[in-house]
Amino acid sequence: MTGPWGEIVGAAAGQARGGEGGFRLMPDDEMAFGEASATVEAPAGGFALTLTYTWTHPDDGLQDGVLLVGSPQEGADTVEATWLDSWHQKPAPLHLTGALDGSALELSALYSGNWGWQIRLDLTSPQETVLVMRHVIPSEALDQAPPGTQMPAGPYDVMDLRLR
Repeated sequence: MTGPWGEIVGAAAGQARGGEGGFRLMPDDEMAFGEASATVEAPAGGFALTLTYTWTHPDDGLQDGVLLVGSPQEGADTVEATWLDSWHQKPAPLHLTGALDGSALELSALYSGNWGWQIRLDLTSPQETVLVMRHVIPSEALDQAPPGTQMPAGPYDVMDLRLR
């Protein structure tokens, strides 16, 4: 694998990692922990990255998703990605953009106006894959919320998978 993702993923390519991951629906909910796994690959000669993962929803059971990331353009750190998740993002894929900082990837996208997703994939440690997903609540959504709603606008962690 000669491309940038091949260098980052290295020997960890194709190794399934597992453990426990956290999920919460709303910002003031406690994280519910359940079984999770992930596999990272660097196909297309290392010029693409794929992350396939599973996680457990506390009511709906085992879920899965896939993230496909292209390589940065020569001399740039910006990347484009496509994401599908059986619970969060279906039936159509969501297109995200972001940047690669060393072995950590930060992606974001808007949907339904100003609602958003942020995804951080950290491959810095050869022993651990870290995937954090944040949902972004727009301030105008709070203007339409029922009186007494105590929810801040902005991003909050929805999913936190730390897999070894």
